[in-house]
Amino acid sequence: MRLLTCVFLLTGLLNGTAFAEDEARSGSISEGLARGSLSPFLELTGKYSNPGDETLRLHGFRFGLSEGGERQLALAYYRSGSTKFDSNISYELSYGGVVFGDPPEGDRITEGYFQMLVGTGQAKVETAQGSHTSRLLFVIEPEVGVGVNITPWMQIGAGVSYRYLNGLQVLGLGSEDLRGGTANLHLLFQL
Repeated sequence: MRLLTCVFLLTGLLNGTAFAEDEARSGSISEGLARGSLSPFLELTGKYSNPGDETLRLHGFRFGLSEGGERQLALAYYRSGSTKFDSNISYELSYGGVVFGDPPEGDRITEGYFQMLVGTGQAKVETAQGSHTSRLLFVIEPEVGVGVNITPWMQIGAGVSYRYLNGLQVLGLGSEDLRGGTANLHLLFQL
């Protein structure tokens, strides 16, 4: 069911129906490529949450396409360093996937945005007895925030998201332990 929902949303985005509000925004990403109205972007991101004894710091990037600063489809990847969950367990978390949403427009100084990551990841969990890498995790992470355009090609922003993980149960660390709210900072470059 989750896979069908993801396929439906991505198909709607590619066909131009997911975020089309008026004639100016209708059309598909493939039509935008043909018209040359799509522009690539790169975003460097830091995500911070506190699920255990230490703050979980994830750093990563998104690379994708936007049309007129509005329609977005991107690939993302985030990875943490070694993080202590409690006195017996430390872990490294990495995940990535497809990000779609409605980022801030480039012609305004500030504007709110919404985006959602749907993807997979894994965790490497270590205890005093040994280490184990988890099987693939399902990750979904909706985010809202505000972007401030510094120049026509550079933006800084901050947001909050909720990371939902499913499929982690390794050496005493479970999915529910790493779910929760996250503060996000980003630096975006229109290429």
